[in-house]
Amino acid sequence: MGSNPGENLEPSQNPETSDLTEPETSYRLLAENPGFGVFLLGRSGECLFVNSKIVELTGYTAGELYGMRRFGFLITHPDDHGVGMRAFRRALLGRPSQHQEFRLLHRDGSYRWTSAACFPVRQDDGSVHSIQVVLQDITGLKQAEEELARGHQIHDAETAVRLQIAAMKRRGDLFGVVACIGEQLTELGLEHDSCSIQIVNTQGTDVSYDGKSEACSL
Repeated sequence: MGSNPGENLEPSQNPETSDLTEPETSYRLLAENPGFGVFLLGRSGECLFVNSKIVELTGYTAGELYGMRRFGFLITHPDDHGVGMRAFRRALLGRPSQHQEFRLLHRDGSYRWTSAACFPVRQDDGSVHSIQVVLQDITGLKQAEEELARGHQIHDAETAVRLQIAAMKRRGDLFGVVACIGEQLTELGLEHDSCSIQIVNTQGTDVSYDGKSEACSL
């Protein structure tokens, strides 16, 4: 792989990027920042350059990524292809896009959430030569948001259950209480044993209910 011109991460030594015009050199500063992933695409979507962060996020070597056709499709989640394609087409028309969120595919099959900006890179005559993409890994933020949303969902469900149980208790509907609890736990995807109650009436007869059957028997 050492003979592959894309194996070396230094853009100044990549034959496809060594003759970039002056405006295009702006991406080089970002490429050296370990907090940002940077890649450069040709007008046909082929990979012209990647920095070490992209190598880290995808698990591929620079040599494997360099020259890859349809680069954006191959390293992103299928559900996010539309996001990337719209940003790419805008950049080809000379319009940048920011805060584009998509999932980046690692070679082990896992995904990382990223937030990206997509910029057109122009030649001296103003024509778009290539597309620069700068992204950050926001997987941790996404996971925190999901956990927070899950917490709110559980809290809202708990509140709803309490209100329903209170109303059922006022009506003396104990069977309804059991059914309500079981349904809410199932809806939230929480593992639980079957809900049931056992009541002995004044005649000493057991009344059993598991929260599933339509009625209990005496």
